Amino acid sequence: MKSHRQIHAWLCVVVALSAGSARGAVITLQSGVSPSGTYQTQDAHVRNDNLTQTDNNTRILFASLSGANAGKSLRGLFSYPLTDIPAGATINYVTFRVVQVDGEFTSTGSGGANNNTGGDVTVELHSISESFSQGTGTGGTGGANWNNTFGGTMTLGPVLTTATMNAIPPSLPVQTNPSSWVTTDFTSTLSLVAAVQAQLDADQPFNFAVTLTASDELSGLRRLIRVPSNTELNTSTANRPSLIIEYTLAVPEPASAALAALCVPAALALRVLARRRRQV
Repeated sequence: MKSHRQIHAWLCVVVALSAGSARGAVITLQSGVSPSGTYQTQDAHVRNDNLTQTDNNTRILFASLSGANAGKSLRGLFSYPLTDIPAGATINYVTFRVVQVDGEFTSTGSGGANNNTGGDVTVELHSISESFSQGTGTGGTGGANWNNTFGGTMTLGPVLTTATMNAIPPSLPVQTNPSSWVTTDFTSTLSLVAAVQAQLDADQPFNFAVTLTASDELSGLRRLIRVPSNTELNTSTANRPSLIIEYTLAVPEPASAALAALCVPAALALRVLARRRRQV
């Protein structure tokens, strides 16, 4: 039979182990959908020169352009508030998920099945230096452009993760054909996790850009991918881009906290009991 001291020591070991446990959770951030219908993101597509892109509507584009526009590629900008993740949480895993509804990969001109080049293309997710204003696409002050930010001139930061995407030949466009839509995940990396963690710790949204590679942006080929925006209605709200985050929050369980409060008093009581036995 265990002595009172052995039982008490065992309980205190259990308390010490359980008090440091962490509770895990996964949260999906998706505009108008999750974690509630009131959650709102920002997104826009912009030219990587200083001009306004005039069709920021229900599609976000990332593309290289051809002809007279060669080198003036399109980039998708995204901003996700992190306020639904508890302060002090540790970010473990981050996935950015998009649904590709159509694409154009062509050698020249503005598209078409006859000169579709097809093939895989690497798409990059970058940090960006500034928050951005979400324009209406009407030009001027209402439209978003690469330098239209809240803090200053936008710069493209390091690559945090990548994904492989493809055009959807031979029919363009295919917005009305859900069987052709492709879900793509930009999977978690240490760099992506660290970037989200830094924004959470600073109480700031996670702002980032999705682009083609630098070599593709300058290729002179038309390589264009469209995904639903945060206001997408035509393909249903479930297809809006989402940021999926796994995090842990280290907190003592209520029972462990109660046992911890009793641990020291119980030790003192056992000492008094042992002393009385020796005196008898």
